[in-house]
Amino acid sequence: MPLRTALTLALLLAAPAAQAQQRGCDLTAYEHTNYRGESLRLRQDVPVVEPRWNDRISSVIIRAGTWEVFEHIEYGGARTRLRPGRYSWVGAQLDDQISSLRCLPAG
Repeated sequence: MPLRTALTLALLLAAPAAQAQQRGCDLTAYEHTNYRGESLRLRQDVPVVEPRWNDRISSVIIRAGTWEVFEHIEYGGARTRLRPGRYSWVGAQLDDQISSLRCLPAG
């Protein structure tokens, strides 16, 4: 692969993460209530949560950005909007149900 093509591809792949960081997106998800268990830090949109985390999130801390969390992959199903803050339990509707997350632009 020519160097110019490789650099262009690398920039295209890095763009969503850079845009999310510029938007100020920062969420940490926990597998249990009260921020216990394994954690996963996110700074960009996640259309499909990795299999280990699918339907396993019970609490979150949002340091930056307003996040939409979805019941199904690809931003489908029930949706809830969460603003910066600490959510020791995401509630009965979302507990162990989150499969995708999206950070909304500021403004």
